[in-house]
Amino acid sequence: MPDSLSRIATDVRYSVVQFGRSRQSLFFTLVFPGLLMLVLGYMVGTPTQGVVLPDDQANSEGIGFMFPGILGMCIMFTAINETMSVLVRYRTSGLTQRLSVTPLSTAEWNVAKIVYGTLIMLLSVAVSFAVAWLTFGVNPGISLLTISLVSVGSMTFVGLGMIISGFVSDVKSVNAVAFSITLPLMLLSGSLFPVDRLPLVLQFASIFSPLTCLNNGLRSAMITGDTGTALGNLFAGVFLALVLFCTGVAVRMKDDGQDM
Repeated sequence: MPDSLSRIATDVRYSVVQFGRSRQSLFFTLVFPGLLMLVLGYMVGTPTQGVVLPDDQANSEGIGFMFPGILGMCIMFTAINETMSVLVRYRTSGLTQRLSVTPLSTAEWNVAKIVYGTLIMLLSVAVSFAVAWLTFGVNPGISLLTISLVSVGSMTFVGLGMIISGFVSDVKSVNAVAFSITLPLMLLSGSLFPVDRLPLVLQFASIFSPLTCLNNGLRSAMITGDTGTALGNLFAGVFLALVLFCTGVAVRMKDDGQDM
């Protein structure tokens, strides 16, 4: 077990070093969330004060409604884009084949990517929190439930990124593919406006979006203070995370010809 933990820690350190060397990753993790918060926050106008908002205020188009949606968008895009970039780069450079002859097992590699992805997501969320607090005075509730939702959301979209990466063969096309997946989910999942403003067909489709679950959970945990709804979305998110991540692992193993 100590050897396994050491290998996982080494892989996480390597991923963090590579992250620090990638200007694209740094931009989408540290700069993009802050810029998005600033632009959309100033577009909607009035800042939201306080930790918990009344339901009618939280369900409006103000920054109180949009803040959890922006967090969800950043978690989704960063997780999918970063996961796809790493996997496609590993595959095209031959690093995947070289890893297959090292002591690092596929299970350990997957655990390392979950840990690394969660760390990156928490960093991105911290940037968004700082911008929202310093610029708009938004002071959302931060709790273990909020951190759990962020972690589960990270795992969900890392899994989705693993699935999509199996169909991408060029590193240069990663961003375009990531945008083509994340943009419809963003518009469909109540990130910027309530889902009930969509046509009925799209409202029904939004139920199956993993981002809808994350947005609703974050909004309930941080803004409205509805713990019951937040827990319900967390449990649903855990189910989605397990399905998508396990599917992603299966796709990667099939693509790379590896065993657990």
